[in-house]
Amino acid sequence: MSKEHFLFWAHIDSQVSWTQWWPEFSKEHSLAESSLVERFYSEETNWAQVEDALRSINLFSKHKVILVLGCERLFKKAKDQDPELFKKLSKGPYPIILQSSEAPPTNWPFRSWSLQTEEHNRTDDRTVFRWIDAVQVGNLHLALQELERSSVQDVHPLVLIQLITRHYRMGRLIQHALEKRLSEQEIAKCLKLPIFVIQKWKRQGNLSRRAWAEVFDRLFKAEFELKSGGDIWCLRKLSFDLIELRKSKKDKERWQASRPKPHYTSSLFETKLWQVAPSFF
Repeated sequence: MSKEHFLFWAHIDSQVSWTQWWPEFSKEHSLAESSLVERFYSEETNWAQVEDALRSINLFSKHKVILVLGCERLFKKAKDQDPELFKKLSKGPYPIILQSSEAPPTNWPFRSWSLQTEEHNRTDDRTVFRWIDAVQVGNLHLALQELERSSVQDVHPLVLIQLITRHYRMGRLIQHALEKRLSEQEIAKCLKLPIFVIQKWKRQGNLSRRAWAEVFDRLFKAEFELKSGGDIWCLRKLSFDLIELRKSKKDKERWQASRPKPHYTSSLFETKLWQVAPSFF
């Protein structure tokens, strides 16, 4: 990609999630798949922030792309600012994509791109459930990826916390029912759940009461943070914490399984202990 092509106008409807058109756009313009996408929303940002992002260096990724979503408002502001603004942006070290539901101005001197197919207008309603499943199985990378897709599809964070809380409450009921030796069919009938949900929880193994208390305590704190003005970062941290709780349980079980069993030798003290009847007899 040459220097003069570092500024794009992407004509895409605002209802289309950026995750739906970004793979096609990056492939067409030979952008690295590992590129870090730094997103800005026009309602919350200004051109000074975009310029700062253009000058900043990211230590975790060699390639960075700056994406400004809904740039119409910022573009109108730019007319009253430095006339050389877009020229400076086009010569920066990172590509800048200005996404807008409107077509580019007739005198737009830089490259433009539009989404032709209408099939991208559909939103994926399963992203929330894939996020919850990824958290349950301990796949942090997939969980954060699906959480990001849910956020760009304008799924409210409180909806996400309510769904994952319901998921764990149902899991607690399923575990309790399995401990009481109820059959999968009985549990499915009582809780009005498909069999595969019960089987999924069964494969995960049981959590102790203490672990369940930690799970629900963490869910309560995340909901409180969101209702106190928190954003999607609360759910990212929640995903990490829930996976760590599950991982710590598995690590403890693995350690106990590998721990050598103590070898007891017969002694006078041990003999006397065995002769004492337990108090509940």
